[in-house]
Amino acid sequence: RLFGYPKVIKVLKAKMKKEVDYSLKIYFEYENGVKCYLTSAINKLGLCNLSIKGDKGKIKLPPSFHSARKAIL
Repeated sequence: RLFGYPKVIKVLKAKMKKEVDYSLKIYFEYENGVKCYLTSAINKLGLCNLSIKGDKGKIKLPPSFHSARKAIL
Protein backbone atom coordinates (compact mmCIF):
# COMPACT_ATOMS: atom_id res chain seq x y z
CA ARG A 1 0.00 0.00 0.00
CA LEU A 2 2.82 2.40 0.76
CA PHE A 3 4.35 2.28 -2.73
CA GLY A 4 1.49 0.92 -4.84
CA TYR A 5 1.70 -2.32 -6.80
CA PRO A 6 5.18 -3.65 -7.63
CA LYS A 7 6.27 -4.00 -11.25
CA VAL A 8 8.65 -6.86 -10.31
CA ILE A 9 8.24 -9.62 -7.71
CA LYS A 10 10.95 -12.29 -7.40
CA VAL A 11 11.36 -15.07 -4.87
CA LEU A 12 15.08 -15.06 -4.13
CA LYS A 13 15.09 -17.98 -1.72
CA ALA A 14 12.46 -20.38 -0.39
CA LYS A 15 12.42 -23.45 1.82
CA MET A 16 9.35 -25.58 1.24
CA LYS A 17 7.95 -28.69 2.92
CA LYS A 18 4.84 -30.34 1.51
CA GLU A 19 3.73 -27.11 -0.21
CA VAL A 20 4.22 -25.03 2.97
CA ASP A 21 6.61 -22.08 2.72
CA TYR A 22 8.76 -22.39 5.83
CA SER A 23 10.99 -19.47 4.92
CA LEU A 24 11.10 -16.92 2.11
CA LYS A 25 13.14 -14.01 0.84
CA ILE A 26 11.23 -11.93 -1.71
CA TYR A 27 12.32 -8.90 -3.76
CA PHE A 28 9.88 -6.18 -4.90
CA GLU A 29 10.64 -3.33 -7.31
CA TYR A 30 8.28 -0.41 -7.95
CA GLU A 31 7.79 2.02 -10.86
CA ASN A 32 9.35 4.89 -8.86
CA GLY A 33 12.60 2.92 -8.31
CA VAL A 34 11.84 1.80 -4.75
CA LYS A 35 13.23 -1.66 -3.96
CA CYS A 36 12.00 -3.78 -1.06
CA TYR A 37 13.06 -7.06 0.49
CA LEU A 38 10.72 -9.17 2.59
CA THR A 39 11.82 -12.13 4.66
CA SER A 40 9.58 -14.47 6.59
CA ALA A 41 9.93 -17.77 8.40
CA ILE A 42 7.59 -19.96 10.40
CA ASN A 43 10.30 -22.43 11.36
CA LYS A 44 12.48 -19.95 13.29
CA LEU A 45 11.95 -17.85 16.39
CA GLY A 46 12.26 -14.12 15.95
CA LEU A 47 10.55 -10.77 16.12
CA CYS A 48 8.36 -9.08 13.54
CA ASN A 49 10.44 -6.11 12.43
CA LEU A 50 9.86 -3.44 9.82
CA SER A 51 12.21 -0.71 8.68
CA ILE A 52 12.13 1.61 5.70
CA LYS A 53 15.55 2.91 4.63
CA GLY A 54 16.07 5.83 2.27
CA ASP A 55 18.66 8.39 1.17
CA LYS A 56 17.73 10.79 3.98
CA GLY A 57 17.18 8.40 6.87
CA LYS A 58 15.33 5.38 8.17
CA ILE A 59 11.91 4.73 9.72
CA LYS A 60 11.89 1.88 12.21
CA LEU A 61 8.74 0.36 13.65
CA PRO A 62 8.78 -1.72 16.82
CA PRO A 63 8.09 -5.48 16.93
CA SER A 64 4.52 -6.36 16.00
CA PHE A 65 4.60 -3.44 13.54
CA HIS A 66 1.14 -4.32 12.21
CA SER A 67 -0.32 -2.98 15.47
CA ALA A 68 2.38 -0.40 16.32
CA ARG A 69 1.45 2.82 18.07
CA LYS A 70 4.71 4.62 17.30
CA ALA A 71 7.53 4.79 14.76
CA ILE A 72 11.10 6.06 15.11
CA LEU A 73 12.52 8.38 12.45
